[in-house]
Amino acid sequence: MKNQICIYIIFFTCFACQTTQVIQEKNFSISVQTNNKKIIKPSKALSFAQQFSPSFYTQTYQTLQSQNKTYQKVRKIFDRVINASGIEKHRTYKLIIIDNNTLEALSFPDGTVVISTGVIDLCYLDVAAKVGDGRLAFILGHELAHLSNNDFWHVASLDELEKYSTNKDIDTTAIVQQLVKSHNPLENEFRADATGILYASMAGYQTKAVLNSEQEENLFEKWFSSVSHLTQKAESTHPDPMQRAVHLVSSLQSIVDALDIFSWGVRLFQIGKYDDAISFFLNIFLILIHPERY
Repeated sequence: MKNQICIYIIFFTCFACQTTQVIQEKNFSISVQTNNKKIIKPSKALSFAQQFSPSFYTQTYQTLQSQNKTYQKVRKIFDRVINASGIEKHRTYKLIIIDNNTLEALSFPDGTVVISTGVIDLCYLDVAAKVGDGRLAFILGHELAHLSNNDFWHVASLDELEKYSTNKDIDTTAIVQQLVKSHNPLENEFRADATGILYASMAGYQTKAVLNSEQEENLFEKWFSSVSHLTQKAESTHPDPMQRAVHLVSSLQSIVDALDIFSWGVRLFQIGKYDDAISFFLNIFLILIHPERY
């Protein structure tokens, strides 16, 4: 029992882009603090794989329907980022918005992206609408980058761990920690950040809105300060939330600066100064093609 609870905590704090609060239930189902938002609790115990699937969220939470104005606004940004990014067109991308105040943003191998109203509210908190649009475009781009990069090795591991979760003689917590160290999921997160901000920029959104605002905290600092009490549970495998925010800001700033150069290159091209424009484009070509290297 102890091992199984530990596995839930570690997987939710290490592998998912979202941050949720794990509560011990008799049937080990996952429940999330909602601030009066309605939750439909599973009637029976679910496997690890089932709890990391889109159906878990649609069966557990209320979702916004297509006629909802918030859904329509987010869907418009979602489609715009997909169309501008040039990611695989043969797959079907689905957007699910759960009506929940916690910070939930994640993607699944079938092309589904799940985001919570809590994330949407955070993006627009105390900022202009265009700033909020840029923040939301980045978060959606981040999740689409996970799909493009196929960052789902842990899903295949869940079923294997399920076999050992009830075996008291096997330290399943140690197995999870070893998986974290060997696959380094933080690298996937940093790469998705870099790619996501490019997707948002190509879609025409303000990428600087991700790193800067008129407030004292940028988007990352707001996000990580909101969930720091949860990520501390896995401090052996996760950096301090503020340290990660600083790392993300420093690594993404070079990409944002490069995108400014790209904009100038476009302007030079439009006025006929082609040689100058080409020199601008060549300087940032590698960053745009392989953002994870920078």
